[in-house]
Amino acid sequence: MDNSIKLIGNKTLCLFDDKGNILLTHKPRWTEFKEFKRIEYNCIIVKESAEKFLDKSGFANIYCLDEKFHIVWTIKAPFKNDSFPNLNPIIWNKQTIRLQKTMAI
Repeated sequence: MDNSIKLIGNKTLCLFDDKGNILLTHKPRWTEFKEFKRIEYNCIIVKESAEKFLDKSGFANIYCLDEKFHIVWTIKAPFKNDSFPNLNPIIWNKQTIRLQKTMAI
């Protein structure tokens, strides 16, 4: 993973080679970029702004890109034309622990 990803303005996500040359660009699907992070190779998580977000397909403003900036998956919107608000940033590097209650008989 020698290629770096940087945001130019809030409107263009760019993939650079190790010499600083732009290899690929990606424009927002709906609004503008709020957050992005490469989790691993072929897994770049993107969150677009919730302001003026309007999508008729039922998807929300969070999705995953591969290294060629193709969409791998998107998150279904919780409600029609809904999005994940800008006030709640994505929390990275957290674990989920599930506890199961046991019943004594």
